[in-house]
Amino acid sequence: MYFDRFFSDYDPFTLNEEKEVWQIPSYSLFSLHIGNTRYFRNSSVKFKFNVLNLLNTTYISDAENNSSYVEDTPMNSDAASASTFFGLGRKLIASIEYKF
Repeated sequence: MYFDRFFSDYDPFTLNEEKEVWQIPSYSLFSLHIGNTRYFRNSSVKFKFNVLNLLNTTYISDAENNSSYVEDTPMNSDAASASTFFGLGRKLIASIEYKF
């Protein structure tokens, strides 16, 4: 999945014509999903394995423009004045489903 043209959260009442909202850098995420189902006479078993963020990409999933949590930084609507939230790293999920 490719994510592009996302902007940080902002308060529209604090922006003026000179300042813009900070744009979050674009990023790509690759995930792997594999599985198999075994059928029996009156039941079935499904095995699934998922790897989210396969390449362990570091990315910013959300941001707040001119955050009040950022100290000693002028409010310039840039990366230095935004508080950022990083996305999750690689995540493994395995499941077994039994239907009868």
